[in-house]
Amino acid sequence: MQTPGRRHGALTRGPASSDGFTFVQLADPQLGMMASFKEIWWVDTVRTITCQLFDPPIPVDTSPALPFEDIYALEVQHSERAVDAINGLSPTPAFAVVCGDLVHAYPGHDLNPQQIADFKRIFSRVRPEVPLVCLCGNHDIGDRPTPTAIAMWRDEYQTEDYFTFWVQDTKFVVLNTQLWKDGSDAVESAEAQNEWMRALVEETQREHPSRVITLSHIPPFIETADEPDGYFNLETTIRKRLLSQLSSIGCDAWFCGHYHRNAGGVYDGERPLEVVISSAVGATLTNKTDGSDIRGLKGMNTVGLDMKTSGIRLVNVGPRGVTHEWRTLDRCVPCEAAGPGASQ
Repeated sequence: MQTPGRRHGALTRGPASSDGFTFVQLADPQLGMMASFKEIWWVDTVRTITCQLFDPPIPVDTSPALPFEDIYALEVQHSERAVDAINGLSPTPAFAVVCGDLVHAYPGHDLNPQQIADFKRIFSRVRPEVPLVCLCGNHDIGDRPTPTAIAMWRDEYQTEDYFTFWVQDTKFVVLNTQLWKDGSDAVESAEAQNEWMRALVEETQREHPSRVITLSHIPPFIETADEPDGYFNLETTIRKRLLSQLSSIGCDAWFCGHYHRNAGGVYDGERPLEVVISSAVGATLTNKTDGSDIRGLKGMNTVGLDMKTSGIRLVNVGPRGVTHEWRTLDRCVPCEAAGPGASQ
């Protein structure tokens, strides 16, 4: 049984500052995602030949002329620009967090080791005074994670798959949402996280933090807590249980990724909880123009790599609450931290 003893050693509780603090949220660098679409070039051809009768849930590549090597190099540049943005921030952020899908190739895929090596090389340039927190996404531990894949994650990135940490008097809760998405091959791990959550609620109620903020890969919902289930959100029963638990301990905001688009909404529980879905550092998606199935794979329209759409989120935690601003990569360097009134 897991206990609330999973901690991030570099980030511990301290007194709250009257000025608060800032942090940077990144989601889905997913090195190799755009490059992977070069391996399925035939899909668009078959779509055209069949007059859209054959239409698998694969978004249209907006850069069909760029070869594998060039588009991968562009993905690397996106992550490098994000690191430059973090390093250029003033004031210095308390930490930066990558909310899952660090790389695209699944564990065991031939390309996985090289993509991990590239991620580490790029993000090792983050200033040493800015701790880098990494979360696992479905591409990091598999759509149906196994204990072996989770152990590989812990070994590769030297971090747990779920844990807590503090900045001043704000408590951060990091979740492994893939265990709730499909934990059928890691039943004991999934139940351990459930037990950890139950104990966490009791512990946090005793600790009385000034604020609680949650971080994960998969969002609980895309727009509303009552929406139908889909690929990009958590199943309704699990979603509502987690939202209720987090609201009961005064959670202000839940920052996540996975969707490759900006979205979110507010859960009205014991305390309003804002769900903030950040688009990707890497490849971003668009919705189909008819707005159908925005929670599922069939609702994806295009996938592209453009510094005018990819970006990072700057978050300010202060006396007046949690505010945030989405900043696209093309306007990130130089970069100032989000002010207390910013929100997008």
